[in-house]
Amino acid sequence: MLLLSLFSLSFAKAQSIKTYQEIIDANVTSQKGMFTVHQKDDKLYFEIPDQLLDKEMLMAARVAEVSDPSKAFAGEMRRNPLLCRFRRNEKNVYLLVDPNHYELQDDSNIKNALARQSLLPVYQTFPILAFDENKTSAVIDVTDFFSKEIELITPFASKGKPGKLDAKSSGLDQVLVFENNIEVQHFFNYTTKTTPFRAKINRSILLLPEPMMARRYDRRLNYFSTSGKTIADNGDVIGSYKNISRFRVEPKPQDREKYFRGELVEPQKPIVFYVDNGFPDRWAKHIKQGIEDWQVAFEAIGFKNAVIAKDFPKDDPTFNPNDLQHNVFRYVTTNTINAAGPRWVDPRTGEVIRSQVIWFHNVIQKLHDWYLVQTSAVDERARAKVYEDELLGRLIRYAAAHEIGHNLGFQHNMRASYAYPVESLRDAEFTQKYGTTPSIMDYARFNYIAQPGDKGVSFTPPKIGVYDMYALKWGYQLIEGIQTPEDEYDTLNQWILEKANDPRYRFTPQFAMGISDDPASQAEALGDDGVKAGTYGVKNTRYIMSNIIDWTVEEGHDYKYLDRINKALIKQYKRYLHHNISYLGGAYTYLGVEGEEKALRTPVTKKKQQEALTWLFTEITSNEWLVNPEVEKRLGDQRKDWYKFNTDILDEMMSGYIYQRMQANGNEYTADEYVLDLGELVWSLNDKKGKLTEMEMILQQAYIHNLKNMTVGVTLNKDKKQKSAFSPEEALSRGSASKVNYVDRLLRVAAYQAVERADKAIAKELEGPNRVHFMILKQMLEE
Repeated sequence: MLLLSLFSLSFAKAQSIKTYQEIIDANVTSQKGMFTVHQKDDKLYFEIPDQLLDKEMLMAARVAEVSDPSKAFAGEMRRNPLLCRFRRNEKNVYLLVDPNHYELQDDSNIKNALARQSLLPVYQTFPILAFDENKTSAVIDVTDFFSKEIELITPFASKGKPGKLDAKSSGLDQVLVFENNIEVQHFFNYTTKTTPFRAKINRSILLLPEPMMARRYDRRLNYFSTSGKTIADNGDVIGSYKNISRFRVEPKPQDREKYFRGELVEPQKPIVFYVDNGFPDRWAKHIKQGIEDWQVAFEAIGFKNAVIAKDFPKDDPTFNPNDLQHNVFRYVTTNTINAAGPRWVDPRTGEVIRSQVIWFHNVIQKLHDWYLVQTSAVDERARAKVYEDELLGRLIRYAAAHEIGHNLGFQHNMRASYAYPVESLRDAEFTQKYGTTPSIMDYARFNYIAQPGDKGVSFTPPKIGVYDMYALKWGYQLIEGIQTPEDEYDTLNQWILEKANDPRYRFTPQFAMGISDDPASQAEALGDDGVKAGTYGVKNTRYIMSNIIDWTVEEGHDYKYLDRINKALIKQYKRYLHHNISYLGGAYTYLGVEGEEKALRTPVTKKKQQEALTWLFTEITSNEWLVNPEVEKRLGDQRKDWYKFNTDILDEMMSGYIYQRMQANGNEYTADEYVLDLGELVWSLNDKKGKLTEMEMILQQAYIHNLKNMTVGVTLNKDKKQKSAFSPEEALSRGSASKVNYVDRLLRVAAYQAVERADKAIAKELEGPNRVHFMILKQMLEE
């Protein structure tokens, strides 16, 4: 009986693999391509040829259509593609994933040891249903696999799914089969506590090309990168490497000699971006210009027609904008005020396989409001509520070219605009030639430095800047006679060193969050001097505020537009202040290599930090112009927001990270000196003629409040039994510095100064509101 049972089980397993005709019968619809794909009723089959087994592929997913763009939007692709491959035995086909990528530096026996440590895990097992007649391809049922969520490549945001999947209301829509990829589209329905959500999800499987030669990442350039591990038999430890992200731009085989002779040739495969057919025509033409603006940079390295903008094909029914092989400039009709340029890359080499720009509808509002609050003091066209086509087109073109830069592999370069002297941005000849920054990848925006009367000045960044030309050459120009990425280093390094002393060719990484600690590398900044640039910017901001009613209010309309522009203007003013807070404890970054004399971090001079401190304090004690009486008539009280605005700035000037920065990098301006200088500015308000204003009293109280919040349990009253306030000289001496911790010392220095000045003020002011204020300060100090 036991033998009979085993035989029956073995026979049943053998019978599970059927003949080809039993599975692929006359009722099956088939498409031939990378795999042959068969459909029968609600079943989906892949026929995978043996020649594609163990070939590296990418599997990815993106949102194609949605019922509610607040949950997800068409075009969304949140997860990186999965590097995978298919492998089979006589019974099953396995989908394997490759979570790690090792690069062997030689052909030694290490590869045998590495193989034993690099077993690929199985993500999905598919029983083989049938073989073709020659047994050179296997048929598997992928219906269940694609009808469920594939977690590793879900296109939805990582914070969660848009509901619970309702399998009964979900199903296959269509399958598109091509020579090197397969696109499977499903409708997925999700139930929620309120309104259900429906999405069409496009899954792609792409056969990767033979790896192109990678180019190693260098931190001195603003390229995105992918990473892997490297191992060799030269005695070195297992290391890591980074490859830059870039498209494969190569001459045709027959044009290689021409290319290396310096002749202009067309690339074997140009970079084509398909522009969404949902864009209004008046926007689309400028988007195409922004895409193709990058052609000039490729022409400089020998390629013509390397970047091309095209419309969605009207006569190709197989065209699918979600196809993993197409680059798309996509229009998303949501109220998100942004644009983005994500890309999917081959993790082996960094080659950009697919990229897209997501252009949210309301980015037009952002461009309009930026231009208004930054340039309308000088450019009368900026004052319009709706911009005419020529001006709007220039802004769209700029933003489109910036996002395409991300697709080409470039990060932001906030360092670029610091290369230009502030005064040069008021010069018509200079700005017409160079724009506002050497790099369109900077957040330089528009020329807020230009003043009324500066004729012929350009207000926008260049189409493509001198830094962009240089960076694209470094990443994309081919070097003759090179066999490995390491062979390129000397040439690539020399290209960088040739530009090392020219500030236009500098890059520093974007500051992670908050106010940058490098005043030369800041978002939304222009010029090489934040104080001077801020002074020009504030002049323009005051002028705009004085005219804001005339430029925003219309008879018979509400005040939503006024409110929007008023908030945008105040936000722009705040940027000027943040640009100067960056000087406090700041240091300039230089990314160099051994042999250069420049240090990684060079502290801002004490003089410059003190200049920035004085400028900042002057601003927060003299900016009552932010409270426009005509705005208050229409929008209500603005003074509370004004009080909060200034106390927030003072909070930032006294935040812990400022003091921490002053301790680092050999800063010649110590935190002790900074606290005393800020205190002198705070208490110098008492020395002026007349009473303190309400804002001045609020700032003094905020100053004391910040001192008390610096630490817990430290009293500020110098008359307590356990004396906690020293004289400045005592507190700054080396002896006392060793007796108390750093925060205590800062507090004691400031407390001594504060108590002394409050005592003097109380003695001087015998009656009135100021005396009440000083008594409150004294009480705060004694608590």
